[in-house]
Amino acid sequence: MLATIQQLFLWFQRDSENLTKEKLRLATAARKLAEMQVEEAENVQNKRWFPTDKMLEMFRAVVNRLEQLPGKTRSEAGSNEAYERILQKHIDDVRHQIAADIAGLPKT
Repeated sequence: MLATIQQLFLWFQRDSENLTKEKLRLATAARKLAEMQVEEAENVQNKRWFPTDKMLEMFRAVVNRLEQLPGKTRSEAGSNEAYERILQKHIDDVRHQIAADIAGLPKT
């Protein structure tokens, strides 16, 4: 009977070691999965931000070109100050409207 009880305890001890190994494997797999999910979320966010940054650069370039129009029309076409002020007002209106449109875009 003593030998049987000793064998039973050895069997439970072996099961405990296997269970510990399985728990370690499960914890490792869960950590790796969490790391992959974080990496995937960062990649998705980078894909969202990249076009936004590029679009802002393009809008800035367009606005800079628009800002140069009054001076160019004065030097190239000989426009007067009144015409230059009207043109600048329209450029400012367009710039503000673009800014409002961008601010009104849905956040993703």
